[in-house]
Amino acid sequence: MIEITNQRFNLILILPCIFIIGAFFSFFYSSNFLASISVLAYIFTMLSAILLLRGKYSLLNPVFMFCVISLTLYSLNWLPFLFVSDLYNDTYHLIGFDSSKVEKAIVKLNLLTCLWLICAVSCHLIWRNKISWRSSDIGFNYRNIAILIILISIFSFLILIDKAGSFFDLMIQREITREDRLAASIGRHWFALAQMGILGLALWAFSDSKIFKAWYFLPIFLVVLVIGFIVSGNRTSIVMSCVLVYGAWAFNSKKLFSPIIAMMLVGLFLALGLATVVREEGFSNLQESGYDTGAQEIGFFEKLLTIRSERAVQGSASLGVLMALDDGSPHINGESLKSIPYIPVPSSLLIKEKPPAAGRLAAQKLAGRNDTAWPVSPVVEAYWNFGILGVVISGIIYGLLSGFIYRVMINNFDSTIFLVGYFSYITTFSVGSDGFYKFIPVLIPLTFLYFVIVLFNSIKRRMIRIDFYDN
Repeated sequence: MIEITNQRFNLILILPCIFIIGAFFSFFYSSNFLASISVLAYIFTMLSAILLLRGKYSLLNPVFMFCVISLTLYSLNWLPFLFVSDLYNDTYHLIGFDSSKVEKAIVKLNLLTCLWLICAVSCHLIWRNKISWRSSDIGFNYRNIAILIILISIFSFLILIDKAGSFFDLMIQREITREDRLAASIGRHWFALAQMGILGLALWAFSDSKIFKAWYFLPIFLVVLVIGFIVSGNRTSIVMSCVLVYGAWAFNSKKLFSPIIAMMLVGLFLALGLATVVREEGFSNLQESGYDTGAQEIGFFEKLLTIRSERAVQGSASLGVLMALDDGSPHINGESLKSIPYIPVPSSLLIKEKPPAAGRLAAQKLAGRNDTAWPVSPVVEAYWNFGILGVVISGIIYGLLSGFIYRVMINNFDSTIFLVGYFSYITTFSVGSDGFYKFIPVLIPLTFLYFVIVLFNSIKRRMIRIDFYDN
């Protein structure tokens, strides 16, 4: 397990401090003074939580890691609030073209997130009970199981290509309406299986440190990374995959940084940039234009900056929901949460369609669209459901749950299956319908695999006991 030393902690603080300095200087150049103030409050709240939760085993603390990831990997979700001068949002009628109302929504989003985090940290600190329980998979080598999972992932991907008609037809699934997509006709089970490759690789990497020195590690990693993005069309899959592999490397090497990791960070940035262009421009449009993203006219990085700002401000459903509520739209009183019990159930087994999660509800209620889903912040979803009380309750639930997980992980830091589950939790889970949709497909196979190992160990012990008495 990696312990947080002063040097490692200072390394973690470098990027948040740079952001604080940038937010401070943005006051002198930005016309959106209130938005900049709220971003600074957001950063200070996150940084205060990091300082408060600092400890020897902070890397096993979900709330601590949530703050670190929010200020680093997920910083593109809030950084555009600092440098976008022309604020408008086109998710909710014409109201979003009033810059003052968009700025008000940004301020509200950041302050609600601060309130949520204060509740989460407070309840996390309340959990003081130690947990002595130990996992049954400690010392288990997942190599063979991992290879099987990766092969199933590749096989499922080939099945999807065959069902779609061609590789190109599979690539453009995100560009067509939800009703016309392949998943609507064959179900999502092949898609779920195809995305399990990174899970197999993570199990292998956490249980066998030698894999990082093997020549075949990088090719396998790139294959499962590409398959995950093509099948899901979601850039979160890239981030989650890299965090899982990085976590395995860090826990095995007892390091947080190295020249190789620096190269991986550059590669991650380029991969996310390319994925952003493909996701927003559309694969078919790129192919028709000879893969010209407009970089010749405005520059590739400026293009990425424009797309990211459009995603965070102009196309933000979270801001749209907040503006709709300020405009008099009613709270939905838990409507988005009705979808959670249906997540593990295949759509083909249901007579009627599953209740929509927050993303689909946002597209329906804000723009009357049923063919897409717009990501909504879990904090905004909680506020959309039950107002301020929903934000407080959501923070309390996350804090208590994370406190329990922290205590479990301290006593099971050498359990492969718990480490994979932990890193999946901190990168995908949130107290909201969309968060459950991301985490449950990881939780189900890990839970199944764990109980198989428990059963295997139980049979093994029984056989040893029988042999002992026979002799």
